[in-house]
Amino acid sequence: MKPAIIAHRGDSGHCPENTLAAFRSALEIGADGIELDIHASRDGRLVVCHDATVARTTGQEGRISEMDYDEIRALDAGSRFDARFAGERMPLLDEVLDLALGRGRLYIEVKEPGCEALVARLLRERRAVADSLIISFHADCLLALKKLLPDAALGFLTVRPDDLARVAEMGLPAISIACRPVTADFVEAAHRQGIMVSCWTVNEPEAMGSLARFGVDSITTDFPARCLSVLGKGG
Repeated sequence: MKPAIIAHRGDSGHCPENTLAAFRSALEIGADGIELDIHASRDGRLVVCHDATVARTTGQEGRISEMDYDEIRALDAGSRFDARFAGERMPLLDEVLDLALGRGRLYIEVKEPGCEALVARLLRERRAVADSLIISFHADCLLALKKLLPDAALGFLTVRPDDLARVAEMGLPAISIACRPVTADFVEAAHRQGIMVSCWTVNEPEAMGSLARFGVDSITTDFPARCLSVLGKGG
């Protein structure tokens, strides 16, 4: 079985990250799914953005947690990547679900604890739990989500192979790990415990091929078209 190809923040090698343009491009290319990041705004909306602030992607100042979504929505999240994308906005998770549900898997990274109830309620309302893998670097966040969404797939984000024992102890079905330390033995050990292995962020063809041979379950990449070609999954 070839690993699933997950577009990191969408087709972010060619489009502004975490925008509907990036997600749309990834799905049109044929990626198996998309990865995205969420923060809660001051008015309790789940905003799709990697950073805690809007500065890097919009050139403006402000922390997402201290802004209402109407303020965030007014910002241009596309021009700093390329003028062709002028007017792209930071979408809400609701909007990404509108675009992607039924077209691919969603890897949803919860960046900060505190919004677990919002995430659980939205995924339940949209019947998106079965299509999602919820990931986080925060163990407390994942344990809270495990109680709120006992049927959800949850994955611990890490750069350390020895965190596999922690994932097993927490009873999580997935580990999302930086690609560099992953070996065939690591993947085998995870699979023996029923834990799926997702690797990020994999942009070099040689690494893509190696991880596929190791038997990882998914590869997250900024260049989904490249990965499709390397793994022979393209149409």
